[in-house]
Amino acid sequence: HGVDTRFFTPPKDRWRRNTKNILYVGNFRHYPNVDAVKNFIKHCWGKILSEAPDAKFYAIGFSPPPELIKLRSENVIVQEGGDNENLRRFYWNCDVFVAPIELGTGFRGKMLEAMACGLPVVATSLATFGISPTHGRDMFVTDDYDEFVKYVVMLLKDARLRKKIGKNASALARKFDHKYAAKKLE
Repeated sequence: HGVDTRFFTPPKDRWRRNTKNILYVGNFRHYPNVDAVKNFIKHCWGKILSEAPDAKFYAIGFSPPPELIKLRSENVIVQEGGDNENLRRFYWNCDVFVAPIELGTGFRGKMLEAMACGLPVVATSLATFGISPTHGRDMFVTDDYDEFVKYVVMLLKDARLRKKIGKNASALARKFDHKYAAKKLE
């Protein structure tokens, strides 16, 4: 697996915005992605809203099922992702990427896309499989949802921290560029 770091790049104005947009991207026909959104809403969302009432959570992906659609509210947006161009706009317009994954195996390509776009990430240890980030430098990694909330809120409130972690995440994502994956295959 890899990521096209020529296409998935940080937007020029990422650090000038004053939004509190949180993003999760996944193919919702794959149940671990549905479970991740449900985990986030159940364990994190209320606590995050109490600290950042203007936060918005975007759950974007292919074929969201009714159990996710019913979670929609003023602050929770669940919708189809569309093509890569449309997904890139979500990466560009959000401030934090979350990956509260507890089920499944495999590699998280969407997380690499978010990282390549300079989004700071808060993830469970299972979500980071194959990426091997350094906690606190490349992203925040925890399996404790109270800590997960703490890291998301820290990133939403601290633009300097978002910038630092986002830049480090982008640098790590570049190590997974398609050209390196192709070399390994060759």
